[in-house]
Amino acid sequence: MSGQTTVRAARASAVIGVILAAVGMWGVHRGIVELASGPATAQPESTAATPLEEAEEASSRAVLEVLDGAPLRRPLSAANAVVSALLLVGGFMLFTRRGSAPWLVAQAAVANAVWTGAEITSQITALLASAGQLTNLFDAEITALAHAEASGDLPVDGSHKLGMLVAMVAGVGLARVVLYGWIGLRVRRADIRELIEAAHRARGTGN
Repeated sequence: MSGQTTVRAARASAVIGVILAAVGMWGVHRGIVELASGPATAQPESTAATPLEEAEEASSRAVLEVLDGAPLRRPLSAANAVVSALLLVGGFMLFTRRGSAPWLVAQAAVANAVWTGAEITSQITALLASAGQLTNLFDAEITALAHAEASGDLPVDGSHKLGMLVAMVAGVGLARVVLYGWIGLRVRRADIRELIEAAHRARGTGN
């Protein structure tokens, strides 16, 4: 492997390792926090000063409560901690150039992509199941906004805003799946494998 290829592989390995560490730590933390937290409790009375602020608080609170009550939220939180821990382990093995690092990182990427798909499905299912409630709250928020701006024009309605929320959830999840797919493919490329094999030869031991 040429010097330029070695440098490129080392940089890619370092970038992937940093991503794995950051995403893994965030996922483990999030999973543990969600598992430790109990069911959603009643929110305090609104202190909004205007009808618009009150409507915005009501719709935001409702969205959070719906997502908190999404199907399989707690099992998914536990699974998140597990699959995120795999990312941490894979990142550590990649940093130390262990022989099984590419395989483990690829498996961790697949596991996290599957988990992300499950979370997206759970959240979208919860949002659509509460479509009537959320649409009414969004309508109230949009109406309050139009009144606050002294305009009778309503550029969107509640159902449109709900659709944008669902699209945002799906879009963010899809971006994460693409990231995991890139990691899984990139770490299995020949240059990183050769870089790890060279590290093995330099240590004089295998893993």
